[in-house]
Amino acid sequence: MALAEAILVCLTDRPMSGYDLAKNFDASIGFFWRASHQQIYRELGRLRERGYVTSDEISQSGKPNRIMHTITDTGRDAVKTWSSKPVRMPSLKDELLVKLYAMETVDIRAMREQISVRLEQHQSKVTAFRRIKERY
Repeated sequence: MALAEAILVCLTDRPMSGYDLAKNFDASIGFFWRASHQQIYRELGRLRERGYVTSDEISQSGKPNRIMHTITDTGRDAVKTWSSKPVRMPSLKDELLVKLYAMETVDIRAMREQISVRLEQHQSKVTAFRRIKERY
């Protein structure tokens, strides 16, 4: 998946400013695809050039103007085309799994602690995913 498609998918919900998009991205697609705010803003420019997004400046009193980005019909078509392409299995690099592979030579007490931490991290993600599921 490319960042462009991830941004377009976010914009299918509603038009958003770059700030709102980055914030929304962090709370949703960011669980699956990482990007800095700078990368998102840069990619928005490319999407606009390709005709996938339109951007309208909204005047605000006492604040900088806000630029709202909206996905176009061409952008929606691009998402549809992208969605029909096959996906690859993600690569997996996980230090904990390497340690587990060497279970007979590692510090078992330290491994229990690391596994407990990992379990808590996964439980936290499940909770966040459930919130997202309830929202949609």
